[in-house]
Amino acid sequence: MPDDTGSALARQMAIALLDRNLPAFTERGNISSLELTGQAIARPVGGTRSEIRVIWRVSDHNGIQQGEHALDIATRKTAWAQGSPTLLREIAQKSAGKIAAIIQGPEERDRTAGRAKRTLHVWKIDGAPETAGALLRSELETALRRAALRVSSRMRDDSLVIVGIVTLAAAPSGTPAPEGQRELGLEWTVMGPDGREFGKLHQKNTVAADALENEWPGIARGIALGAAQGIGDILAKVPESALSAAGPPPAEAPDAVQVPPVR
Repeated sequence: MPDDTGSALARQMAIALLDRNLPAFTERGNISSLELTGQAIARPVGGTRSEIRVIWRVSDHNGIQQGEHALDIATRKTAWAQGSPTLLREIAQKSAGKIAAIIQGPEERDRTAGRAKRTLHVWKIDGAPETAGALLRSELETALRRAALRVSSRMRDDSLVIVGIVTLAAAPSGTPAPEGQRELGLEWTVMGPDGREFGKLHQKNTVAADALENEWPGIARGIALGAAQGIGDILAKVPESALSAAGPPPAEAPDAVQVPPVR
C-alpha cells in the first residue's frame, strides 16, 4: 500500500484494537510489546471491482510469529486506489476481533462489560489551531478508550459530549516563569445529549512558546492522559438515571476537577 494509506490503516487498526480492550500504538513500543504487521494484496475483478486480501501477522520482539489472520474483502477499485477512510475503517473493524483473540486468549474479559453503557463523543476542540486541535481531540479519544470508556467518533442521539476549550496567555506577572513562557489552560465539560452539564475539569501549566510549536504531539498526549482520568472520575459520580435525556438532572453536579499540571 502507499505509505500514507498504510499509515492510515495502521491508525484505524490501533483504534479498533483499543475498542476491544487492547492497548495499541502506531509508534514504537517497548521490549515486551508485540508487533502487528500487515500485507495487502489486490486482485482486479471485472472493470470496477477489486478483491483485497489483507494478511495480519502478530510477532513478539524476537520476530517469532504468534498468530496470523487473513481478511478477504471486495470493494470498488477507486476506493482502494484512493485509500477510502470508510474502507480502511471497515478493514480494521473486521480484522480486530480475530487479532484480539490471538493476543488475549479465551480467558480475557472486556473491562467495559460491567460498566454503564455510556458512549462519549469528543467535540471539536475550541480555541486551538485546527491541526493542533484535531491532534488533541484524537489523543483524548485514544486515552478515553485506554481507560475502557466507549468513544464514538460520530455524534449519536444518546452520546455524552466532551467539550474542550484551550486558552493561551502570557505567563502571569510576578511568577518565576522565564521569559517566553506561556500559560496553557484547558477546560473540559461533560455534557448530556440535551446540553445539561454533568461536570467540569481544568488543566493549567506554564510552557515555553517554542515547545508549543515543536513538541505539541507530546504535550497533547500528556493533556489527554490527565483529562481522560478526570473525565472518568466525573462519570463515576453521575448516576445512570441522570444520563437519560428524559430523566432528572443529577441532584448535585460533581465539582470541577483540578487535574495535575500538563508537562
